[in-house]
Amino acid sequence: MSLAALAAVAVAAPAEKVESRDPSRIEARAACTTAVTLTPGTNPFSGRTLHANSFYASEVATAVESITDSSLKTKAAAVGKVGSFLWL
Repeated sequence: MSLAALAAVAVAAPAEKVESRDPSRIEARAACTTAVTLTPGTNPFSGRTLHANSFYASEVATAVESITDSSLKTKAAAVGKVGSFLWL
């Protein structure tokens, strides 16, 4: 498909309906008890709990099944239990 044809399809496509959020349905969240101060050379996640990504853990578990070396298999399985974060 040419770029012009693709643009024509995009323009002709109906816009999605965007619904506003109902403030009464938004869950109340507790405020942070301590502020996070970002200082060079420090880890802002120190003292916080990082949770393992369940999808990544399942991918690691599947890959571990094909490893035959038992000591390497144990080390590889531990990788799926490492906590992670997403920086926005």
